[in-house]
Amino acid sequence: CASEMVMASPMVQMPRSGLFTTLEWEGEAPLNTRVEVRTRSGDEILRVPHYFTPAGTEISQVTWDRRDPEKRGPVVIEDLPGADWSGWSEVYHTSGETFKSPSPRRNVLVEVRLLSDEPMRAASIRELRLSFVPPFTDKAHAELWPLRVRPGREESFTLYVQPRFGAGNPGFDRMRLRSSSSAPLELISMRSGSESLLRLGAGQSLWPGVLEVKRDEEGALDLLFPTPVRQGTLYAIRFRTQVFLGNTQFSVQLLHSGLPERLQEVSPGDATDLVASQSMVAVADMGKGRLLEVAVAPTGLTPNGDGINDEVAIEATIFAIEGSKRLHVGIFDLGGRRLRDLSLQRLHPSGRHQIPWDGRDAAGRIVPPGIYVLRVGFSTDAGRGGTEVVRLVHVVY
Repeated sequence: CASEMVMASPMVQMPRSGLFTTLEWEGEAPLNTRVEVRTRSGDEILRVPHYFTPAGTEISQVTWDRRDPEKRGPVVIEDLPGADWSGWSEVYHTSGETFKSPSPRRNVLVEVRLLSDEPMRAASIRELRLSFVPPFTDKAHAELWPLRVRPGREESFTLYVQPRFGAGNPGFDRMRLRSSSSAPLELISMRSGSESLLRLGAGQSLWPGVLEVKRDEEGALDLLFPTPVRQGTLYAIRFRTQVFLGNTQFSVQLLHSGLPERLQEVSPGDATDLVASQSMVAVADMGKGRLLEVAVAPTGLTPNGDGINDEVAIEATIFAIEGSKRLHVGIFDLGGRRLRDLSLQRLHPSGRHQIPWDGRDAAGRIVPPGIYVLRVGFSTDAGRGGTEVVRLVHVVY
């Protein structure tokens, strides 16, 4: 079996928040050995006192207080992570990877595991380095509302974002809003101002207004400010989207066009008293329904080039699936021979996907008139049912 050595760093404490960028180390990992590193980060530190006798035995504070001063031993203060600390990150397998714990933060813990499958070989580590730069803003928290929605329905959300600045923060000129689903986000409005103004639907209208809005290929929204933001104010971002996961994670990232190598994640937390969520996760009850729904329109295809029903639109809706997934889409004849592969890979598979078919086979030839079988499906680790759907498509001309 594999041998293992686990080492933990002392708490890395900084005088103010830093935006951690990369984690690097120097060491060796011979064949059949490996180095694995994880991190935690947070701001709050619990200082726990431990009381000892002169002989080094730990005792309670009450017992220590009752002793004569000459019979008391030392008091040792232990620093422990507070309630706002993250859990352990995903594993860093190679030196130089991007920092994987929440940032900016003031404090970090590092855990190193040296693993070996060979009794005569061992991994080693000599030095570990954390790189950081000043954050765009010392702290930035966000809260989402509502938190409970129905799956597959278009819902309107409000995301409150509160940045707080300190000396030396360069500010930001872009917010990037995204979700863990493939469903696109549609911006309704964005306002800034005090809680009292935003409660009344007032405040400064940024969109429609001075903001420029862009959408990337994955459906994320980039909100571009005309000049860098360097003063704290509360933002209310209203948007529409659909939820296809039991837990859909929304995220906000801060960027600066003059510092393109940096990116700062906004943390869930107490951004405003207007809502009491302190979360950026929308929850939907998926129940025991199907994981895949497929609609085809029109069901009759006439690929004669007249612009009417020359293509069919295949709409595949996936629920409750996380992680990259291949959606298998194939056109078959009634004998089971595959004529066309329309499969696609998706980083965020849950959501609605549109796949057109123009009535042609893999060689580009229009298929003969008749009935064809459309198969849509994907595999799951648990082998759960409801992940393949068959539809019939009629080709006439």
